[in-house]
Amino acid sequence: MKIVHRIAAESGGRFWEAIDQLGLEYERGTWCVLNISEDHDQWQEVKELEERLEPGTHLIFNRFTKREMNSADWFAIGAKGHHGYPQPEDDFKSFTYNTDNLCSRCGVGGAQNAPFRLRKKPNKKRTHFLQLNWVFDEFFVPHEVAAVLAEAGVSGIEFLPPVLHKSGEPCDDLLQMRVMSGLVDGLDSGNLDRAVCLPSPQGSDCRFDSAAPIADSSEYCGRSKYLNMHRGPFVFDADALADAPDVVKSREWFGSGAAARKLVLVSKAFRDLVVSQKWRGLEFEPVQLSDGPA
Repeated sequence: MKIVHRIAAESGGRFWEAIDQLGLEYERGTWCVLNISEDHDQWQEVKELEERLEPGTHLIFNRFTKREMNSADWFAIGAKGHHGYPQPEDDFKSFTYNTDNLCSRCGVGGAQNAPFRLRKKPNKKRTHFLQLNWVFDEFFVPHEVAAVLAEAGVSGIEFLPPVLHKSGEPCDDLLQMRVMSGLVDGLDSGNLDRAVCLPSPQGSDCRFDSAAPIADSSEYCGRSKYLNMHRGPFVFDADALADAPDVVKSREWFGSGAAARKLVLVSKAFRDLVVSQKWRGLEFEPVQLSDGPA
C-alpha cells in the first residue's frame, strides 16, 4: 500500500516556486496539482513546504497493490463518478428521509422512507453502478445487474425503483441497491479524525475534538462523524463481520460540513462477482480485520 498526497493550488506563488526548485513534475494550469507518495525521496521536503505555506487543498489517498486487493475478505466501496442530483435539490432530504433524527448542521441521522427522486433517467451506458451527488452511501444499478446480484444470492440488499420527480412515475430502467443491514459495532477508529457537532471557538459548525461534551445548544446535535480522508485502511473487528451479509453499512457516520454518510462494506464474494462480470463504476478499498474488539 502507498499513501498518496494530492496538493492543488492556484498557479504561481511561493509553493510552486519551491516545487520547481525541487525539480518535481506536476499538472500545470490555472490550478496546479501535485501527486506525491510518502515513500518518495522528496516527500518530507514537500510536507514541510505544504505545512509552512498552506498553498491550497490537500487530499490523501490509499493505493493498494493487486495482492492486497485479492487477499482481502472485506472492502469499503465508493463510486467512480456521480450522475445528477436527488430531487428536489433544495429539499430532497424531506422527500426521501424521515428527518426526525436528522441534523441539518452535520447531516448525521435520518432514515430513508421513500424512493429517491431523479430529474431524468441517467445515462448508464458507460457504467453499471451509479451514484447521485450528495448521497455517498447509496448505489443504483440497471435491472440486468440487479438480476445477476439476486441470482448469485448476494445478501443484505433489496432493490427499490427511484421515481422521476416531475411525473412521480417509477424510473423503469434503474433500481436502487438498498442496503438493509447495519453493523452494531466493530470500527477501530484509532487512525481516524473525528468531528463533533458542537460550536467551535472559531464559529464553525463542527469542532474537531473527540473529547468534547454534548452541546447545550439545540442548534448542534452533539453527535460525531469521522472525516473521509484517512491514512491506511479502515480497520474492523473480524468478529463484527463474521456473520454479516455480503453488503452492510457501518454504524458510524463519515463526512465533512453538512454531508454525512455511512461506509458501505462488501464481502470478497461481492467483489469477485463484480470483477467476473466486468462491471464498471465501483472503487474497492480493502478493509483490515483485527482480532480484538474495536
